[in-house]
Amino acid sequence: MTVRALPGGAWETLFPLALTLIDEISRYGGVAVQFWPWAAQRC
Repeated sequence: MTVRALPGGAWETLFPLALTLIDEISRYGGVAVQFWPWAAQRC
């Protein structure tokens, strides 16, 4: 298996922010209404 580097882009800025958001959500008790399972059922 070979490892390929991801191309640069907006994800390099957004990914650390997304991880911070996930950490803060878990630290402060989560989300009362989890919208992602609902969205997955609608597909």
